[in-house]
Amino acid sequence: MGVNGVEDAAAMCNINANAAAGIAGELKAARVLFLTVTFATDNVKLGVKEAFIIDGRVPHALFDDVLANY
Repeated sequence: MGVNGVEDAAAMCNINANAAAGIAGELKAARVLFLTVTFATDNVKLGVKEAFIIDGRVPHALFDDVLANY
């Protein structure tokens, strides 16, 4: 996803959750991850098969959840 005003490809970007939610919904994504409840439930209503919420305060929570399925 391109970021307006950022020329350095290595720059960190914060993608707006509204944009990510809309993209996942339009693509009927199989799975989507959010840090907030609102966007996760909205995506399920848009047709995403599975939305899950990670507690960002827990060390390695994302890796633990994603890798647990493999």
